[in-house]
Amino acid sequence: MLRDDEELRRGLAASAHERLRQAPVRLSTLLGMCWALYELGEARLILPWLVANVIGQTIEFFVMRPFRLDPARASASVGGRMAALTVITFLPVIGCSVIYYLWTKGDLTSTTISLLLLTGVVLVNATSALESRAVFYVGATPFVFTTIAMIVHAAVSGNGKVWVLALCFGLFLSGAHAAWERIYRARKAELAARQEAETRRREAEEAVANRAAMAAIVSHELRTPLITVAAGAALIEDGVPPHKVSSAARTISDASRLMGKLLDDLLDRSKVEARAMALDMRDFELVSSIVDVARFWETAAYAKGLEFEAPDAGSGPIWVQGDPNRLRQILNNFLSNAIKFTDRGRIALRLSVQRQGGMKQVRIDVIDDGPGVPPDAVERLFTPYVQGAARTAKTYGGTGLGLAVSRDLAELMGGRVQARAGTPRGSVFSLILPMPIGQASVAVPAE
Repeated sequence: MLRDDEELRRGLAASAHERLRQAPVRLSTLLGMCWALYELGEARLILPWLVANVIGQTIEFFVMRPFRLDPARASASVGGRMAALTVITFLPVIGCSVIYYLWTKGDLTSTTISLLLLTGVVLVNATSALESRAVFYVGATPFVFTTIAMIVHAAVSGNGKVWVLALCFGLFLSGAHAAWERIYRARKAELAARQEAETRRREAEEAVANRAAMAAIVSHELRTPLITVAAGAALIEDGVPPHKVSSAARTISDASRLMGKLLDDLLDRSKVEARAMALDMRDFELVSSIVDVARFWETAAYAKGLEFEAPDAGSGPIWVQGDPNRLRQILNNFLSNAIKFTDRGRIALRLSVQRQGGMKQVRIDVIDDGPGVPPDAVERLFTPYVQGAARTAKTYGGTGLGLAVSRDLAELMGGRVQARAGTPRGSVFSLILPMPIGQASVAVPAE
Protein backbone atom coordinates (compact mmCIF):
# COMPACT_ATOMS: atom_id res chain seq x y z
CA MET A 1 0.00 0.00 0.00
CA LEU A 2 2.87 2.36 0.75
CA ARG A 3 4.78 1.60 -2.43
CA ASP A 4 5.51 4.58 -4.63
CA ASP A 5 2.93 3.87 -7.34
CA GLU A 6 1.24 6.37 -9.61
CA GLU A 7 -2.32 5.67 -8.43
CA LEU A 8 -1.47 6.25 -4.76
CA ARG A 9 0.35 9.51 -5.57
CA ARG A 10 -2.56 10.71 -7.65
CA GLY A 11 -5.09 9.56 -5.05
CA LEU A 12 -3.38 11.36 -2.16
CA ALA A 13 -3.07 14.57 -4.18
CA ALA A 14 -6.73 14.44 -5.24
CA SER A 15 -7.83 13.63 -1.68
CA ALA A 16 -5.83 16.57 -0.31
CA HIS A 17 -7.54 19.00 -2.69
CA GLU A 18 -11.00 17.51 -2.11
CA ARG A 19 -10.67 17.65 1.68
CA LEU A 20 -9.79 21.34 1.47
CA ARG A 21 -12.85 21.98 -0.71
CA GLN A 22 -14.99 20.14 1.84
CA ALA A 23 -14.05 22.60 4.61
CA PRO A 24 -17.41 24.51 4.46
CA VAL A 25 -19.38 21.24 4.63
CA ARG A 26 -17.29 20.02 7.54
CA LEU A 27 -17.76 23.29 9.38
CA SER A 28 -21.53 23.13 8.84
CA THR A 29 -21.60 19.53 10.08
CA LEU A 30 -19.54 20.47 13.13
CA LEU A 31 -21.91 23.30 14.08
CA GLY A 32 -24.95 21.13 13.39
CA MET A 33 -23.64 18.39 15.63
CA CYS A 34 -22.98 20.89 18.41
CA TRP A 35 -26.60 22.05 18.18
CA ALA A 36 -27.85 18.44 18.11
CA LEU A 37 -25.82 17.53 21.18
CA TYR A 38 -27.21 20.57 22.98
CA GLU A 39 -30.80 19.65 22.11
CA LEU A 40 -30.20 16.05 23.24
CA GLY A 41 -29.03 17.24 26.61
CA GLU A 42 -25.39 16.38 25.93
CA ALA A 43 -23.96 19.89 26.20
CA ARG A 44 -21.03 18.50 28.18
CA LEU A 45 -19.80 16.77 25.01
CA ILE A 46 -19.76 19.91 22.88
CA LEU A 47 -16.40 21.27 24.06
CA PRO A 48 -14.51 17.94 23.77
CA TRP A 49 -16.14 17.44 20.36
CA LEU A 50 -15.03 20.89 19.16
CA VAL A 51 -11.50 20.56 20.56
CA ALA A 52 -11.00 17.09 19.08
CA ASN A 53 -12.24 18.22 15.65
CA VAL A 54 -10.15 21.39 15.59
CA ILE A 55 -7.02 19.45 16.53
CA GLY A 56 -7.78 16.71 14.02
CA GLN A 57 -8.60 19.09 11.17
CA THR A 58 -5.46 21.14 11.89
CA ILE A 59 -3.26 18.03 11.78
CA GLU A 60 -4.96 16.95 8.56
CA PHE A 61 -4.43 20.38 6.99
CA PHE A 62 -0.67 20.39 7.60
CA VAL A 63 -0.15 16.69 6.77
CA MET A 64 -2.07 16.91 3.48
CA ARG A 65 -0.74 20.35 2.51
CA PRO A 66 2.42 19.04 0.79
CA PHE A 67 0.26 16.81 -1.41
CA ARG A 68 -1.60 19.90 -2.62
CA LEU A 69 1.52 21.98 -3.26
CA ASP A 70 3.99 19.39 -4.63
CA PRO A 71 2.38 15.92 -4.98
CA ALA A 72 5.41 14.29 -6.61
CA ARG A 73 7.84 15.37 -3.91
CA ALA A 74 5.43 14.60 -1.04
CA SER A 75 4.57 11.16 -2.42
CA ALA A 76 8.23 10.30 -2.89
CA SER A 77 8.59 10.15 0.90
CA VAL A 78 7.45 6.95 2.58
CA GLY A 79 7.01 8.92 5.79
CA GLY A 80 4.78 11.44 4.03
CA ARG A 81 2.59 8.72 2.53
CA MET A 82 2.36 6.92 5.87
CA ALA A 83 1.42 10.15 7.68
CA ALA A 84 -1.27 10.94 5.11
CA LEU A 85 -2.79 7.46 5.26
CA THR A 86 -2.65 7.53 9.07
CA VAL A 87 -4.57 10.83 9.16
CA ILE A 88 -7.10 9.50 6.66
CA THR A 89 -7.56 6.40 8.84
CA PHE A 90 -7.76 7.85 12.34
CA LEU A 91 -9.35 11.28 11.81
CA PRO A 92 -12.78 9.68 11.13
CA VAL A 93 -12.47 7.93 14.51
CA ILE A 94 -13.51 11.25 16.13
CA GLY A 95 -16.77 11.26 14.19
CA CYS A 96 -17.27 7.52 14.65
CA SER A 97 -16.99 7.87 18.42
CA VAL A 98 -19.92 10.33 18.45
CA ILE A 99 -21.89 8.14 16.03
CA TYR A 100 -21.45 5.14 18.30
CA TYR A 101 -22.27 7.14 21.43
CA LEU A 102 -25.53 8.46 19.97
CA TRP A 103 -26.41 4.94 18.83
CA THR A 104 -25.99 3.55 22.33
CA LYS A 105 -28.44 6.10 23.79
CA GLY A 106 -31.25 4.09 22.27
CA ASP A 107 -33.88 6.79 21.75
CA LEU A 108 -35.30 7.44 18.29
CA THR A 109 -33.82 10.91 17.81
CA SER A 110 -30.30 9.89 18.80
CA THR A 111 -30.48 6.75 16.65
CA THR A 112 -31.70 8.74 13.65
CA ILE A 113 -28.98 11.37 14.01
CA SER A 114 -26.40 8.60 14.41
CA LEU A 115 -27.50 6.91 11.17
CA LEU A 116 -27.65 10.19 9.23
CA LEU A 117 -24.21 11.16 10.45
CA LEU A 118 -22.85 7.72 9.48
CA THR A 119 -24.33 8.08 6.00
CA GLY A 120 -22.83 11.55 5.60
CA VAL A 121 -19.31 10.64 6.64
CA VAL A 122 -19.32 7.54 4.41
CA LEU A 123 -20.28 9.71 1.43
CA VAL A 124 -17.65 12.28 2.33
CA ASN A 125 -14.99 9.56 2.45
CA ALA A 126 -16.14 8.23 -0.93
CA THR A 127 -15.90 11.65 -2.59
CA SER A 128 -12.45 12.18 -1.07
CA ALA A 129 -11.02 9.03 -2.62
CA LEU A 130 -12.16 8.83 -6.24
CA GLU A 131 -8.71 8.11 -7.69
CA SER A 132 -7.19 5.51 -5.36
CA ARG A 133 -8.46 2.25 -3.90
CA ALA A 134 -5.91 2.45 -1.10
CA VAL A 135 -7.13 5.88 0.02
CA PHE A 136 -10.77 4.76 -0.12
CA TYR A 137 -10.33 1.52 1.82
CA VAL A 138 -8.08 3.14 4.42
CA GLY A 139 -10.62 5.90 5.01
CA ALA A 140 -13.55 3.45 5.10
CA THR A 141 -12.01 1.15 7.72
CA PRO A 142 -13.21 3.13 10.81
CA PHE A 143 -16.80 3.17 9.51
CA VAL A 144 -16.83 -0.58 8.92
CA PHE A 145 -15.66 -1.24 12.46
CA THR A 146 -18.19 1.29 13.78
CA THR A 147 -21.10 -0.51 12.09
CA ILE A 148 -19.86 -3.82 13.51
CA ALA A 149 -19.69 -2.25 16.98
CA MET A 150 -23.23 -0.89 16.53
CA ILE A 151 -24.53 -4.33 15.60
CA VAL A 152 -22.75 -5.95 18.53
CA HIS A 153 -24.23 -3.35 20.91
CA ALA A 154 -27.72 -4.01 19.57
CA ALA A 155 -27.23 -7.75 20.08
CA VAL A 156 -25.99 -7.32 23.64
CA SER A 157 -28.82 -4.90 24.49
CA GLY A 158 -31.44 -7.17 22.96
CA ASN A 159 -32.96 -4.32 20.96
CA GLY A 160 -34.88 -5.72 17.98
CA LYS A 161 -33.86 -8.36 15.47
CA VAL A 162 -30.12 -8.10 15.09
CA TRP A 163 -29.94 -10.06 11.84
CA VAL A 164 -32.23 -7.52 10.15
CA LEU A 165 -30.02 -4.69 11.39
CA ALA A 166 -26.89 -6.51 10.18
CA LEU A 167 -28.49 -7.10 6.78
CA CYS A 168 -29.42 -3.43 6.44
CA PHE A 169 -25.97 -2.27 7.43
CA GLY A 170 -24.45 -4.75 5.00
CA LEU A 171 -26.68 -3.55 2.17
CA PHE A 172 -25.85 0.06 2.98
CA LEU A 173 -22.07 -0.51 2.97
CA SER A 174 -22.14 -2.71 -0.13
CA GLY A 175 -24.33 -0.17 -1.94
CA ALA A 176 -21.98 2.65 -0.99
CA HIS A 177 -19.04 0.58 -2.20
CA ALA A 178 -20.77 -0.29 -5.49
CA ALA A 179 -21.57 3.37 -6.14
CA TRP A 180 -17.99 4.36 -5.37
CA GLU A 181 -16.68 1.57 -7.60
CA ARG A 182 -18.67 2.84 -10.58
CA ILE A 183 -17.49 6.40 -10.04
CA TYR A 184 -13.91 5.18 -9.53
CA ARG A 185 -13.94 3.21 -12.80
CA ALA A 186 -15.45 6.15 -14.65
CA ARG A 187 -12.77 8.39 -13.21
CA LYS A 188 -10.02 5.98 -14.26
CA ALA A 189 -11.47 5.85 -17.77
CA GLU A 190 -11.56 9.64 -17.88
CA LEU A 191 -7.94 9.90 -16.72
CA ALA A 192 -6.87 7.26 -19.25
CA ALA A 193 -8.67 9.16 -22.00
CA ARG A 194 -6.98 12.38 -20.95
CA GLN A 195 -3.59 10.70 -20.89
CA GLU A 196 -4.20 9.18 -24.31
CA ALA A 197 -5.26 12.57 -25.66
CA GLU A 198 -2.16 14.17 -24.15
CA THR A 199 0.03 11.44 -25.65
CA ARG A 200 -1.53 11.95 -29.07
CA ARG A 201 -1.11 15.71 -28.74
CA ARG A 202 2.59 15.28 -27.98
CA GLU A 203 2.98 12.81 -30.85
CA ALA A 204 1.30 15.27 -33.20
CA GLU A 205 3.59 18.07 -32.02
CA GLU A 206 6.61 15.78 -32.43
CA ALA A 207 5.42 14.80 -35.90
CA VAL A 208 5.13 18.46 -36.89
CA ALA A 209 8.58 19.12 -35.41
CA ASN A 210 9.96 16.10 -37.26
CA ARG A 211 8.52 17.35 -40.53
CA ALA A 212 10.14 20.72 -39.96
CA ALA A 213 13.41 19.01 -39.06
CA MET A 214 13.11 16.82 -42.12
CA ALA A 215 12.65 19.81 -44.40
CA ALA A 216 15.67 21.57 -42.89
CA ILE A 217 17.96 18.55 -42.78
CA VAL A 218 17.01 17.04 -46.14
CA SER A 219 17.40 20.37 -47.90
CA HIS A 220 20.83 20.72 -46.31
CA GLU A 221 21.91 17.16 -47.09
CA LEU A 222 20.68 17.33 -50.69
CA ARG A 223 22.42 20.63 -51.33
CA THR A 224 25.92 19.15 -50.99
CA PRO A 225 25.59 16.33 -53.57
CA LEU A 226 23.63 18.58 -55.92
CA ILE A 227 26.43 21.15 -55.83
CA THR A 228 28.92 18.35 -56.41
CA VAL A 229 26.96 17.02 -59.41
CA ALA A 230 26.65 20.50 -60.85
CA ALA A 231 30.36 21.18 -60.36
CA GLY A 232 31.39 17.88 -61.95
CA ALA A 233 29.05 18.38 -64.89
CA ALA A 234 30.37 21.92 -65.40
CA LEU A 235 33.95 20.62 -65.50
CA ILE A 236 33.10 18.06 -68.16
CA GLU A 237 31.06 20.62 -70.11
CA ASP A 238 33.94 23.11 -70.03
CA GLY A 239 36.24 20.53 -71.53
CA VAL A 240 38.59 19.39 -68.76
CA PRO A 241 41.70 17.43 -69.73
CA PRO A 242 40.94 13.80 -70.63
CA HIS A 243 42.75 12.42 -67.58
CA LYS A 244 40.39 14.42 -65.31
CA VAL A 245 37.14 13.36 -66.97
CA SER A 246 37.00 10.02 -65.16
CA SER A 247 37.62 11.77 -61.82
CA ALA A 248 34.75 14.22 -62.45
CA ALA A 249 32.47 11.37 -63.53
CA ARG A 250 33.36 9.41 -60.40
CA THR A 251 32.55 12.46 -58.28
CA ILE A 252 29.15 12.75 -59.97
CA SER A 253 28.54 9.02 -59.45
CA ASP A 254 29.40 9.22 -55.73
CA ALA A 255 27.10 12.21 -55.24
CA SER A 256 24.31 10.39 -57.08
CA ARG A 257 24.65 7.36 -54.79
CA LEU A 258 24.54 9.67 -51.76
CA MET A 259 21.30 11.26 -52.99
CA GLY A 260 19.88 7.84 -53.79
CA LYS A 261 20.63 6.60 -50.27
CA LEU A 262 18.96 9.65 -48.75
CA LEU A 263 15.87 9.25 -50.92
CA ASP A 264 15.69 5.52 -50.15
CA ASP A 265 15.75 6.24 -46.41
CA LEU A 266 13.02 8.86 -46.80
CA LEU A 267 10.90 6.48 -48.84
CA ASP A 268 11.35 3.61 -46.39
CA ARG A 269 10.51 5.85 -43.44
CA SER A 270 7.37 7.06 -45.21
CA LYS A 271 6.35 3.47 -45.98
CA VAL A 272 6.79 2.45 -42.36
CA GLU A 273 4.76 5.42 -41.11
CA ALA A 274 2.02 4.59 -43.63
CA ARG A 275 2.22 0.89 -42.70
CA ALA A 276 2.84 0.09 -46.34
CA MET A 277 6.22 -1.60 -45.90
CA ALA A 278 6.14 -5.21 -47.16
CA LEU A 279 8.65 -7.95 -46.43
CA ASP A 280 9.93 -10.48 -48.99
CA MET A 281 9.86 -13.59 -46.82
CA ARG A 282 11.85 -16.49 -48.28
CA ASP A 283 14.47 -19.08 -47.42
CA PHE A 284 18.06 -17.88 -47.66
CA GLU A 285 21.50 -18.78 -46.37
CA LEU A 286 22.39 -16.41 -43.53
CA VAL A 287 26.20 -16.68 -43.43
CA SER A 288 26.73 -16.00 -47.14
CA SER A 289 24.40 -12.97 -46.96
CA ILE A 290 26.40 -11.50 -44.09
CA VAL A 291 29.70 -12.26 -45.81
CA ASP A 292 28.46 -10.44 -48.95
CA VAL A 293 27.69 -7.37 -46.85
CA ALA A 294 31.12 -7.57 -45.20
CA ARG A 295 32.90 -7.78 -48.57
CA PHE A 296 31.07 -4.66 -49.73
CA TRP A 297 32.34 -2.61 -46.76
CA GLU A 298 35.79 -4.04 -46.12
CA THR A 299 37.32 -2.04 -48.97
CA ALA A 300 36.05 1.21 -47.43
CA ALA A 301 37.41 0.14 -44.06
CA TYR A 302 40.85 -0.77 -45.44
CA ALA A 303 40.97 2.51 -47.41
CA LYS A 304 40.55 4.35 -44.10
CA GLY A 305 43.30 2.30 -42.48
CA LEU A 306 40.96 0.26 -40.28
CA GLU A 307 41.09 -3.41 -39.42
CA PHE A 308 38.03 -5.36 -40.50
CA GLU A 309 36.77 -8.63 -39.01
CA ALA A 310 33.91 -10.64 -40.48
CA PRO A 311 32.41 -14.15 -40.12
CA ASP A 312 34.16 -16.92 -42.04
CA ALA A 313 32.27 -18.06 -45.11
CA GLY A 314 33.52 -21.59 -44.50
CA SER A 315 31.88 -21.92 -41.09
CA GLY A 316 28.96 -23.83 -42.57
CA PRO A 317 25.56 -22.80 -43.98
CA ILE A 318 22.74 -21.57 -41.75
CA TRP A 319 19.37 -21.57 -43.52
CA VAL A 320 16.69 -19.25 -42.21
CA GLN A 321 13.46 -17.70 -43.42
CA GLY A 322 13.17 -13.94 -43.71
CA ASP A 323 13.85 -10.93 -45.90
CA PRO A 324 17.55 -10.96 -46.85
CA ASN A 325 17.39 -7.54 -48.52
CA ARG A 326 16.06 -5.80 -45.40
CA LEU A 327 18.61 -7.67 -43.30
CA ARG A 328 21.39 -6.36 -45.53
CA GLN A 329 19.91 -2.86 -45.36
CA ILE A 330 20.13 -2.84 -41.57
CA LEU A 331 23.70 -4.15 -41.59
CA ASN A 332 24.66 -1.62 -44.26
CA ASN A 333 23.42 1.19 -42.01
CA PHE A 334 25.34 -0.20 -39.04
CA LEU A 335 28.59 -0.68 -40.98
CA SER A 336 28.31 2.66 -42.76
CA ASN A 337 28.04 4.47 -39.43
CA ALA A 338 30.81 2.38 -37.87
CA ILE A 339 33.27 3.24 -40.66
CA LYS A 340 32.19 6.90 -40.78
CA PHE A 341 32.71 7.45 -37.05
CA THR A 342 35.88 5.38 -36.57
CA ASP A 343 39.18 7.06 -37.34
CA ARG A 344 41.48 4.28 -36.12
CA GLY A 345 41.27 0.76 -34.78
CA ARG A 346 38.94 -1.92 -36.05
CA ILE A 347 35.46 -2.76 -37.26
CA ALA A 348 34.12 -6.20 -36.33
CA LEU A 349 31.03 -7.94 -37.69
CA ARG A 350 30.05 -10.93 -35.56
CA LEU A 351 27.28 -13.50 -35.83
CA SER A 352 25.82 -15.81 -33.20
CA VAL A 353 22.87 -18.17 -33.70
CA GLN A 354 20.99 -20.25 -31.14
CA ARG A 355 18.25 -22.71 -31.93
CA GLN A 356 15.00 -22.56 -29.92
CA GLY A 357 12.43 -25.05 -31.11
CA GLY A 358 11.53 -24.28 -34.70
CA MET A 359 13.20 -20.87 -34.55
CA LYS A 360 16.72 -19.56 -34.64
CA GLN A 361 17.66 -16.61 -32.46
CA VAL A 362 20.03 -14.59 -34.61
CA ARG A 363 22.25 -11.89 -33.14
CA ILE A 364 24.53 -9.78 -35.33
CA ASP A 365 26.88 -7.29 -33.67
CA VAL A 366 28.76 -4.46 -35.37
CA ILE A 367 31.61 -3.36 -33.10
CA ASP A 368 33.73 -0.28 -33.70
CA ASP A 369 36.50 1.70 -32.01
CA GLY A 370 34.90 5.08 -32.60
CA PRO A 371 34.01 7.78 -30.06
CA GLY A 372 31.34 5.60 -28.43
CA VAL A 373 27.75 6.24 -27.48
CA PRO A 374 26.98 8.31 -24.36
CA PRO A 375 24.26 6.62 -22.26
CA ASP A 376 21.98 9.64 -22.52
CA ALA A 377 22.23 9.59 -26.32
CA VAL A 378 21.30 5.95 -26.94
CA GLU A 379 17.55 6.60 -27.26
CA ARG A 380 18.06 9.60 -29.53
CA LEU A 381 20.11 7.52 -31.96
CA PHE A 382 16.98 5.75 -33.20
CA THR A 383 14.85 8.91 -33.43
CA PRO A 384 14.28 10.20 -36.98
CA TYR A 385 16.16 13.37 -37.94
CA VAL A 386 18.00 13.38 -34.59
CA GLN A 387 21.63 12.43 -33.97
CA GLY A 388 23.42 11.55 -30.78
CA ALA A 389 24.91 15.02 -30.29
CA ALA A 390 24.91 18.37 -32.01
CA ARG A 391 28.67 18.11 -32.52
CA THR A 392 28.19 14.75 -34.24
CA ALA A 393 25.70 16.18 -36.71
CA LYS A 394 27.91 19.18 -37.39
CA THR A 395 31.07 17.09 -37.87
CA TYR A 396 29.76 14.09 -39.82
CA GLY A 397 26.49 15.30 -41.32
CA GLY A 398 23.62 12.93 -42.10
CA THR A 399 19.88 12.96 -41.46
CA GLY A 400 19.75 10.46 -38.61
CA LEU A 401 17.26 8.44 -40.67
CA GLY A 402 19.38 5.33 -41.19
CA LEU A 403 19.18 4.00 -37.63
CA ALA A 404 15.51 4.94 -37.31
CA VAL A 405 14.73 2.96 -40.48
CA SER A 406 16.86 0.08 -39.17
CA ARG A 407 14.86 -0.01 -35.94
CA ASP A 408 11.57 0.07 -37.85
CA LEU A 409 12.66 -2.75 -40.16
CA ALA A 410 13.87 -4.89 -37.25
CA GLU A 411 10.55 -4.45 -35.43
CA LEU A 412 8.69 -5.24 -38.65
CA MET A 413 10.62 -8.54 -38.80
CA GLY A 414 9.76 -9.29 -35.16
CA GLY A 415 13.16 -8.34 -33.75
CA ARG A 416 14.90 -5.32 -32.29
CA VAL A 417 18.06 -3.25 -32.48
CA GLN A 418 20.27 -2.19 -29.58
CA ALA A 419 23.15 0.19 -29.02
CA ARG A 420 25.61 0.29 -26.15
CA ALA A 421 29.10 1.46 -25.33
CA GLY A 422 31.91 -0.86 -26.32
CA THR A 423 34.81 -2.17 -24.24
CA PRO A 424 37.17 -0.43 -23.66
CA ARG A 425 35.97 2.16 -26.18
CA GLY A 426 33.76 2.50 -29.20
CA SER A 427 30.21 1.24 -29.54
CA VAL A 428 28.28 -1.94 -30.30
CA PHE A 429 25.18 -1.96 -32.50
CA SER A 430 23.21 -5.19 -32.41
CA LEU A 431 20.47 -6.68 -34.53
CA ILE A 432 18.48 -9.40 -32.75
CA LEU A 433 16.03 -11.41 -34.83
CA PRO A 434 13.96 -14.54 -34.21
CA MET A 435 13.94 -16.29 -37.58
CA PRO A 436 12.16 -19.52 -38.63
CA ILE A 437 14.42 -22.33 -39.78
CA GLY A 438 14.65 -22.28 -43.58
CA GLN A 439 14.89 -25.04 -46.15
CA ALA A 440 18.15 -25.41 -48.04
CA SER A 441 17.74 -24.84 -51.76
CA VAL A 442 19.18 -27.45 -54.09
CA ALA A 443 21.10 -26.10 -57.06
CA VAL A 444 20.11 -27.69 -60.38
CA PRO A 445 23.23 -28.62 -62.44
CA ALA A 446 23.41 -27.07 -65.86
CA GLU A 447 23.13 -29.46 -68.82
